[in-house]
Amino acid sequence: ESYHVLGHFPDSNKTAGLAESSTFKGNYVTSLSVTEGGKIVITYAANQPFTPSTNTLEIKPLINEGSITWDCKGGTIESQY
Repeated sequence: ESYHVLGHFPDSNKTAGLAESSTFKGNYVTSLSVTEGGKIVITYAANQPFTPSTNTLEIKPLINEGSITWDCKGGTIESQY
């Protein structure tokens, strides 16, 4: 929504209206950050079944003919996940 209203993606948790990254904690996730260009970076906890060490997943927004799609191929987590 912010892209269509403001013409750009948020570049931080604050500008996205989210809490600080470290407040997003659970059994599998240790943080969630919004970064430059609206990219979302999820940091997964170590020693989980699918990630034996701390890994990240980067989700990047892409504009395609006025629609937003998401590229989920970035980060350090194995591509099978």
